[in-house]
Amino acid sequence: MKKFRLYYLIAPSVYALVSYLSLVKQNFQSPINISWIQPDKAVHTAMYFTLAIASVIELSKLGKLKSPKSVILWAFIVPILFGGLVEILQKYVPGRSCDILDFTANSIGVILAYVTYRVLLIRLSWISPDRSPSRGRDRESR
Repeated sequence: MKKFRLYYLIAPSVYALVSYLSLVKQNFQSPINISWIQPDKAVHTAMYFTLAIASVIELSKLGKLKSPKSVILWAFIVPILFGGLVEILQKYVPGRSCDILDFTANSIGVILAYVTYRVLLIRLSWISPDRSPSRGRDRESR
């Protein structure tokens, strides 16, 4: 049996925080009052970037990311679907509204997390002995 680790709570905590921040009545007014700048979209992007990265970290620590398909499904598609669900639920929260631009910003955050994950996986693959470029060449030459 695996020992309980604190990192098992990373993704659920981030999901709970994002849910709370998204579903409570909002009383915040942005100090920036320029019509073409919407700082809340940057907040949405940052929240869902963090959500996707937290999912990747936790799932990799649990050993659940054994195939690229499972990474894409559990660490990236689920947060996008979660963002859509939260936007739909906001329609029923007083003072909140369902906004396709918020959903788009959420999805952009998840996509940026996926790109970051892929870049780091490629850049840091030389650290792992199983994925080192020299070992790959040795196997191919045999």
